[in-house]
Amino acid sequence: MFEVVDGFLTDEQCDWFVELFHAHPEEQSPGASGRGPIQVLDAVALYPVYKELQFLFAACARQSPVENSFVDYMHVVQRGAGNSLGTHFDFEDTVYSGIIVLNNDFEGGETFVGDEIIEPKKGRGMFFYGSTVQHGLNMIYDGDRYTIAAWFRDTASVSEEKMTIARKRETEVLPPWAMTRRGAALFGGFEKMVKREAEGRRE
Repeated sequence: MFEVVDGFLTDEQCDWFVELFHAHPEEQSPGASGRGPIQVLDAVALYPVYKELQFLFAACARQSPVENSFVDYMHVVQRGAGNSLGTHFDFEDTVYSGIIVLNNDFEGGETFVGDEIIEPKKGRGMFFYGSTVQHGLNMIYDGDRYTIAAWFRDTASVSEEKMTIARKRETEVLPPWAMTRRGAALFGGFEKMVKREAEGRRE
């Protein structure tokens, strides 16, 4: 029903994605899911700018057990104290879902999938069939909870152009990953703080 992968991201990599969130306030938007404060950063929009995001998309794509699936949407999400998300299903065309926890310094905020409660742990990835298994988030009592949320779709349900882009993400970014087993920590070659043309906006 779900898979938990500890160490999907290292502590340093988690910190980098939290920094990425704060480096782009102009591209954040209020989230529509749950009760209480929430801000989201669209990772798809920044995909061409940061090699780190390209690594992450490829890693998540290889985590899915669903044949012909790809990561269609990905957000970096900040949920504040008082936020919770009730039991729900993801959209019907979502074939797989993923959540990666980016920090530890908050209270509450456990993810529940079906009848199971999954404790938040920095770097932990949680993957499940979000459109068929009920899931949600317990109340955050203190601090801010940062996560990466990913939603997978079937290539058959999208345009040929979008499918080509998705496959390019998987096959051309990191060809050596082809033999990496599912569930392994995938970011061994992660490059630190690649800024590229966005560097000026981060200062």
